[in-house]
Amino acid sequence: MKTKATILLILSLIFISCEDLEELNEVNIPATLTQEVTIILADDSENFSESLSINLSSSIELTPFLNRIDEIEIEEAYYEFTNYEGTDEASGSVEVSSNSQVFGPFSHNFSNDFQSQTEFQLSGNTILNSLAGELKNSGVLDITVSGNQTPAQNGSLTVKMTLKIKVKSTVI
Repeated sequence: MKTKATILLILSLIFISCEDLEELNEVNIPATLTQEVTIILADDSENFSESLSINLSSSIELTPFLNRIDEIEIEEAYYEFTNYEGTDEASGSVEVSSNSQVFGPFSHNFSNDFQSQTEFQLSGNTILNSLAGELKNSGVLDITVSGNQTPAQNGSLTVKMTLKIKVKSTVI
């Protein structure tokens, strides 16, 4: 009887230890990924389109874990206008697309939105999960910012895209 109890005790300690080791082997890494693109606006075209890439390997915090990523959660995704040169009346729309997913169009007055320094959230589980899945699968998120301006004018518009993510990875 003592032998059975001893064996059960040893086995339960082994299982508890394995679970503890598994938990110690997992790590959650927060990271903020940002990328900017400057769009040149022309007076002979109302339309614009530029692309940018957000790459996991550009994050120093994530580099050691790139081959062991189990899960990516995007906690927050937004874009903002960090520079605008043009007329005050210029308005337009911005679409954010990645592969076959298109988010928007979002309407803006470029001058007002630049001056107010507003962060325009990409929200909703569908959007964030789609972007997270693509980022996990390829390690890179290619984003196209496109839209139109009224009236057509010479100038420039800088758009900064930010992703605040949490990466779950195994240490060993």
